[in-house]
Amino acid sequence: MRSNRTTSAVLTAAPIVLVAVTVVAGYWFRHHQHRRLGAPTAPMYWFGHTRLEWWALPAAAVLVAAVLLGPWALRLERWWFLAAAVVMALATRVTLNMSRHGPHELIGPLVGQEGRHEYLRTVGRFLDDPVGYLRHFPQLVRTVLPIHPSGHPPGPTVLLGGLQEIGLGGAWGATVVILLLGSLTAVPVYLLGRELADEPSARLAVLAWLFAPNVLLMSATSMDAVFAAVSTAAAVLLLRRRAVAGGLATAVASFLSYALLAVPVWAVATLLLRGDRPRVLVPKVCVALAVIAGCYMLLWLLTGYQPYDAYDATKHAYEIGVSGRRPLWFWFFGDIAVFLLGLGLPGLVLWSRALGRLDSAAVALAGTLVLASASGFAKAEVERIWLFLVPLAAVSIGPQLLGRRLRPLLLLLVAQALLVELLYGTTW
Repeated sequence: MRSNRTTSAVLTAAPIVLVAVTVVAGYWFRHHQHRRLGAPTAPMYWFGHTRLEWWALPAAAVLVAAVLLGPWALRLERWWFLAAAVVMALATRVTLNMSRHGPHELIGPLVGQEGRHEYLRTVGRFLDDPVGYLRHFPQLVRTVLPIHPSGHPPGPTVLLGGLQEIGLGGAWGATVVILLLGSLTAVPVYLLGRELADEPSARLAVLAWLFAPNVLLMSATSMDAVFAAVSTAAAVLLLRRRAVAGGLATAVASFLSYALLAVPVWAVATLLLRGDRPRVLVPKVCVALAVIAGCYMLLWLLTGYQPYDAYDATKHAYEIGVSGRRPLWFWFFGDIAVFLLGLGLPGLVLWSRALGRLDSAAVALAGTLVLASASGFAKAEVERIWLFLVPLAAVSIGPQLLGRRLRPLLLLLVAQALLVELLYGTTW
């Protein structure tokens, strides 16, 4: 019994200590060793740029209003609660991300100097020859594509190309779709919470996701918000053991971002930790893998797209680019620490308690985070890149919120997000 208590205490304390030590170490390296470690405020990917404008006032008002309405929304009927959650998600991320420069800030990352790195720059090339774009994608990654398209599969460009074909092209069209799909992530977060816990916990998980600082800060104009919506839907299907539908959703997710392949790893680990027998689970996994392989086989037959070559080209581009300035010995810890810090300080403490209680989803996520960091494929910038993992943490935080005073905790979360937005430039 004493051993169990010791293990629980160590697991509860470890994430909090990791965050504290890594943030202090990053500060020490920057100010005493004069090493930036490939990020401006390592381990955070923030740029020191304080800007206080009157736009911050409506942002603060909307955030406080959402904090006041959040606990009230918990008492609504299910679909009314989800509708309220989607509206709150949309309102909070829009107003927070307008708090420095006003409405133009919503499309700022997609145009001008920042926009030169984005997927929109590749839409014209794709629409000129869609099949050729997919067939020669590995060569394009190595030669002409901007940073973000070269760092992902062609899915985001295909999506934006489709939007342009139906009259929703350009920066504002992309922003509207990102905002809507990103806000609708509330629905699969709720469904995921229902799979893992009960109704009250699922609703609280939605609030834990909605008010997480990284979600508030990074979801307005980053395609990663769309990735999070798709991958969370895939996680729901996989936890429900829907092998065919889960395989299809995972195939779509992996066509958007290679990182989203972490979700089926988390789902399988969660199911095993919850007591699923391997001999029952393995056939389901094999069916899902066959569906994924079949999707890519069909895509290859139709267009000549070669997924492994595309991945290899992206890996090569990353290794000869920014990765070389970011040492793995630091970012192995840095990525995990910043992701957990982005859950908000209350979220970090509550997720750590879930881990200490050996919550299956929390333990599976801890393992997934270690694997993702060890891969070295996302050194820094995980505030944005790992947005898709926030729902997987929120479903463990939700049950820990039961019986607690919500409004003070939510107020701490939005205060952290607003402080970061006003004191630093976060690009998105």
